[in-house]
Amino acid sequence: MAVIDVTEFLTENHIYHGDSRTLLKRARPESIALSVWSPPYFVGKAYEKDLSFSDWESLLSEVIKLHFPIIKPGGSWLSILPIFYVSKTCQCQKSWQKTYLGEK
Repeated sequence: MAVIDVTEFLTENHIYHGDSRTLLKRARPESIALSVWSPPYFVGKAYEKDLSFSDWESLLSEVIKLHFPIIKPGGSWLSILPIFYVSKTCQCQKSWQKTYLGEK
């Protein structure tokens, strides 16, 4: 496995594939015009087998927080989540809206 130098910023105008918790920490502040993220859906996939619901919520919360300092003013962040799952986690969604967006 290659060693990643987390002290260096990522090269701009490239597409990266990997763990967003690592990659987003290497993005230069206010350098991302568009971030597209497809997180684990917590629907029983093999790579989610050791992930509890609480772990899943923490993962989403961490990655959401990591986006705020790196998105350019006027930029966008897109998270691909299935509609049926968002409705199941409505209370969690409302909590994030209150925490991150200041909504009531």
